Amino acid sequence: QKVIVDPSSKEETLQILNQSKDRYENFHKVIYTEDIFLFQPETFVLLSNAVSPNCFGENTGSIDITLTGGDGNYNFTWTGPNGFGSNAEDLTNLVAGDYVLNVTDGGGCVLDETITLLETPELVATFVVNDESCFGDENGSIDIDVSGGTPNYTFTWTGPNGFTSSDEDLSSLEAGNYDLIIEDLNGCSFELNLSVLP
Repeated sequence: QKVIVDPSSKEETLQILNQSKDRYENFHKVIYTEDIFLFQPETFVLLSNAVSPNCFGENTGSIDITLTGGDGNYNFTWTGPNGFGSNAEDLTNLVAGDYVLNVTDGGGCVLDETITLLETPELVATFVVNDESCFGDENGSIDIDVSGGTPNYTFTWTGPNGFTSSDEDLSSLEAGNYDLIIEDLNGCSFELNLSVLP
């Protein structure tokens, strides 16, 4: 017997030829099957913990990310304010602004995300000083108006002859120099140096 194999497709035909009768006596068809698995990577899932700077103009912000999906071979490209750039996964010492993250994996999948760190309003204070009416009257006063930062505010006053106070506004003041430190809930501070004249 002679075996003839037709390799033109995955259905390979074995033909058994009976040489003595010069005709096909038997015909067998063998079918080969093969399972091919195509794996679809999981979709990117990005979780971010963004912390804005505590005080106006500071670089105390941070971004911490957790990324799943793709093939796990991540490349990070960050851009941000003032020409900022980084290839790290997580970022620290950041100023306020928009940070754009581009992630690619080994399979060419891409994720783009923008994370914004907010600018805390600048802590500022305005004031009105009323001098003594007459020398030695000790009727001077200072009125303070605070805005920005993160309320609530604390006030630390020092002045002549060991004067101290934690009030916002002062009255019945003798002439002299008064120093004020204003601090907000985040520890941001603002200082004033004022004088009550006789």
